[in-house]
Amino acid sequence: MQRINKTKADLIQELQSKTFAIACSGGIDSMVLMHLCQSTMGNSFYCLHLDHNWREDSILAKEFIENYCKTHSIKFISKKLDQIRISEDEGRKARYEFFEEICEANSIDYLLMGHNLNDKIETVLFRITRGTNIHGLKSIAEFRDLNNQCKIYRPLLNLSRDEIEDYARQHSLEYKEDTSNSDIKFARNRIRHNVIPELLQINTKLLNNVDKLSRLAEEQDKFINSVAQKELERLGDFPWQIQEFRQLNCAIQRRILELRFIENIDFVTSFINSIQEGGFHRINFAKNKFFTIKQKQIWLENDIKE
Repeated sequence: MQRINKTKADLIQELQSKTFAIACSGGIDSMVLMHLCQSTMGNSFYCLHLDHNWREDSILAKEFIENYCKTHSIKFISKKLDQIRISEDEGRKARYEFFEEICEANSIDYLLMGHNLNDKIETVLFRITRGTNIHGLKSIAEFRDLNNQCKIYRPLLNLSRDEIEDYARQHSLEYKEDTSNSDIKFARNRIRHNVIPELLQINTKLLNNVDKLSRLAEEQDKFINSVAQKELERLGDFPWQIQEFRQLNCAIQRRILELRFIENIDFVTSFINSIQEGGFHRINFAKNKFFTIKQKQIWLENDIKE
């Protein structure tokens, strides 16, 4: 209850005198978020719903949310995608395009999303299994820009899924869960339903411990970024002098390459190893672009091909 009350207080402080919307799927997280906002801010907000058209019964979620909004006098805006069975990445892109369009058209200051503490931990574990750097350990941000006008705000990030389920039971909240959330052929669902319960058997403080790690990573990431940015400006345009680059701390070398080019562990490691070895090296970077290490300098060059 203490963390619920803290969430309510944060909502009031952040959203007072602001125009905001809630991205609602109809699931437990977004319906609890809707109820929390109603109990603290009233019903003067927008509810946004995108039907990805992935399932034949997706219309049921839309109708459920629409009826809820009509009952509580909440402004409801929805859209259904024409395409079916688009990829998760394409679905995410379409979802954010919809949010941006609606938020811009209605001068919305904040778009609220229902990600919770478990989602943060699932994201960190998912990135670790795929391979990540310290930046990837930061997990889901509480705030980030959606566009120049609107910020994304995730008020539930400090609440566990158990706390959210308890709140829904206490207030007899109805919701519509996406049936695909239980399909363990998806990696995130496997982490949610199989991996995290096993890890909780080892230590019941798993969620808080991984969250602390994520926060520490964010602090260190900001510091490394600030130092790397200064060194990147000092290096200037290509060619870079190998000796200058070698003298930098390895963590700063990595972050310079990530800031200037790409956050790819294999690419960055290959680049740094080549610098340490010395001699001539050619490192592919992107289509028709490559690095050469020669004559004590680092060059970024283009293939001369039509």
